[in-house]
Amino acid sequence: MHCSEPKPVCEVGAELGEGPVWDPRDRALWFVDIKNRKVHRYDPATGDYRTWQSPEPVGFLFPARSGGFLAGLESGLFTFDPDGGTFDRIITIEAQAAQPPKRRSGRSGRAAVVRNDGRQ
Repeated sequence: MHCSEPKPVCEVGAELGEGPVWDPRDRALWFVDIKNRKVHRYDPATGDYRTWQSPEPVGFLFPARSGGFLAGLESGLFTFDPDGGTFDRIITIEAQAAQPPKRRSGRSGRAAVVRNDGRQ
């Protein structure tokens, strides 16, 4: 049996890299760096790597059916347009409402999970 050793494909300098998501629209891997407030994109076919600065800590990023992405930032839900590098607020989350619920089922409440059909 032949096993490959994992190796870095690019240096991103992430302090807290999270939420890798494959976007079939552009055949690229997208992920966020929460603490450095960045969105990253890596294209394995070309080796192209890009990064965008977010206005506040970004916890997750999901491809949106209408184009662009849905992004969870510290203060609420935003759309993210990589072409313009813009984040537009959809809804504000109150500071108290943003606190994770007490642990009940082993889930912290700080992450988002969406299946391929778009349901949680």
